[in-house]
Amino acid sequence: TVSSSKTLLDYITVVDPSTFRTAILYEDFEATTFPPDQWGTVNTHATNNWKRGNLIDAHFSAIDTASTFSAICIWIAENQDEWLITPAMTLDTGTTLSFYVGHSTSFLVNATIKLNISTDGGTNWTQLWAAADDGQGWKWRRTVVDLTAYDGQSVQLGWQYVGNDGDLVALDSIFIFSIPAAPADDPPAAPTGLIASAGNQEISFSWTRSNEPDMKFYSIYFGESANPTVNLGDSSSPNDTAMVVTGLTNGTIYYARVTAVDSAGNESGYSNEVSATPAVLALGEEVGLPQAYALHPNHPNPFNPGTTIRFDLPEMVDLKLVVYDLRGRSIASLSSGQMPAGYHQVRWNGRDRFGRSVPSGTYIARLITPDYTKSIKMVLLK
Repeated sequence: TVSSSKTLLDYITVVDPSTFRTAILYEDFEATTFPPDQWGTVNTHATNNWKRGNLIDAHFSAIDTASTFSAICIWIAENQDEWLITPAMTLDTGTTLSFYVGHSTSFLVNATIKLNISTDGGTNWTQLWAAADDGQGWKWRRTVVDLTAYDGQSVQLGWQYVGNDGDLVALDSIFIFSIPAAPADDPPAAPTGLIASAGNQEISFSWTRSNEPDMKFYSIYFGESANPTVNLGDSSSPNDTAMVVTGLTNGTIYYARVTAVDSAGNESGYSNEVSATPAVLALGEEVGLPQAYALHPNHPNPFNPGTTIRFDLPEMVDLKLVVYDLRGRSIASLSSGQMPAGYHQVRWNGRDRFGRSVPSGTYIARLITPDYTKSIKMVLLK
């Protein structure tokens, strides 16, 4: 129950508002009904038991200016066992109890206040907390109790004043709330724009830098078969988006793909796959950069399941290399973003942007730059 004198948002300042999730119960005893709605009491003394009242010498308004009343239990030099019990409630994930308790430590040897919990409707109780002797007189003390051991269970809480010839005790601002566990980090997005350029016994790879805020490095997977799963190594930093693999066999087709790894160790899915074949340049073959844009026929064609698409860039440029079906629908994006001048090739594995295998048929690969656009036909034959 929540009285009109103070809202939950007023009280949330006691806890960390950035992690606040769910208020399960809040009670400040300002409502005129006592015990509060659905609360209960078990009294062994007819008059000296739990009541709604205020303390002239130690009013709770010193802590909460809107407070007028608290729950108080009056002592007497007789045996007392007085209970104030919450309604039954189901606890959420990460549940915490916060409450203020007023007592004097000098009388704890005679009578004390305890907090108990029941998971069977009040038949059996387990002690969670008891007032400790801190050597101070009567004062308000904020107490926090971890209830996560009871997450998901239906429980009741009971404050018990028990003993003989103790001192007055009081409760206020009882707040039960849940704080969710920190969510698991999502893995970063897969890298894009992986390209390969072959030379004599070597292949150079580069890809587009990830914009993930907690990127740590990239892992390069490399091998002589498509869809390689052997980790060749990791980049030195999130800004390191290139690698040269040397000592390769000329004439052998090599395949590669890249993943992104964040600071929590989460690894993304694979980037687009590329393939390249190291070779010694033939006599008279041009060694320098391309002199013009070009999109070459894919090889093999027809193909099953993958094919390689080569293109030439005479300058660094923003580009897109996209696969379409014959109805003009975009099927897969093979490269996107800024790429350096050079001879490039990208492998298409016959799958759409969701990783699903596409059916047999004719597809269009289109290279798009600000100054050059060209398309080629590719036939997937299963």
